Amino acid sequence: MMAWITFILTFITAVCLIYQIWLSRIALTADVILKLLARFESPEMLIIRREAAKAFLAKNYRAVPNPAQDVLNFFETLGFLTNLKALDKRIVWNSFFSTIRGYWEAFEVGIKDRQKVDKTAWTETENLYNILNAIQKKKAKTSNVKLEKDELTSFFNREASL
Repeated sequence: MMAWITFILTFITAVCLIYQIWLSRIALTADVILKLLARFESPEMLIIRREAAKAFLAKNYRAVPNPAQDVLNFFETLGFLTNLKALDKRIVWNSFFSTIRGYWEAFEVGIKDRQKVDKTAWTETENLYNILNAIQKKKAKTSNVKLEKDELTSFFNREASL
């Protein structure tokens, strides 16, 4: 009888410990996402995003301009952390999908050209885009969630006015 009580108490303790670890992981993910959002909305990054938007609006998207490279590099880190499962993909989708989609779809041709020379260029960003795009398709219940040209222009007009 005593063995069963010990087993049950040990089991309950283990379940509580797992639950606490799960809660800690959510809190840590939330903290990291908030820090990443703060970095993405920082004055320095807003300047970079405005310049990338101006490059797109000037029809400079065949080659990825330097400001857009900086934004894509930010997403590369985000993708790497998501791939490591340090960040939950649903939280990343909620926080960054619309922006990642705008930059990826706008500069995809230039990115693909760069990947012909450097196979590692923005591969984490590409993987992240594909993961988040799949979530968007599921939530929107559609197979096509790509932005139209006028939607991309509207997106970059908003980015240019940050």
